[in-house]
Amino acid sequence: MFFLPAVLDRPRPEDAKSRFAALAAALEAGDDEELARVVELEVPAVFTRSAAARGYVRQRVAALRAPGMAGALRRLPALTAVDSADALRAVAVPALVIGCVGDPLHPVGVAEALAGALPRATLHVYDEPGVLWNQRADLRRRISAFLR
Repeated sequence: MFFLPAVLDRPRPEDAKSRFAALAAALEAGDDEELARVVELEVPAVFTRSAAARGYVRQRVAALRAPGMAGALRRLPALTAVDSADALRAVAVPALVIGCVGDPLHPVGVAEALAGALPRATLHVYDEPGVLWNQRADLRRRISAFLR
């Protein structure tokens, strides 16, 4: 099962690289306010003022403060999951690939390419980002059905 794959055999796109750079810069500057602002970009606008969103941002900021995280965030955008997606054509097991439109950190094209490379993959694409905020029940149902 692959949920919102971020990369396959190509590095992340520029908008994702910019987000990682902003996180790293805020960490290096010790600017928790800016760090929280960048993390908040992951939350759909309709939820940003909710208690759940504030809790999410607090937890992510705390997790990002781990030693070495700024350096890791600077290196991560250049990394890929595999050297070539062609290597995945030999995978014979069923796979569920879930993507969404409009998420700069998890481009829908990556999910589509991954599903295309895996011979027995099923692809589901949500119409908007924030799947864990907007489509939790549907996501849970899809994953449960796949695992059964």
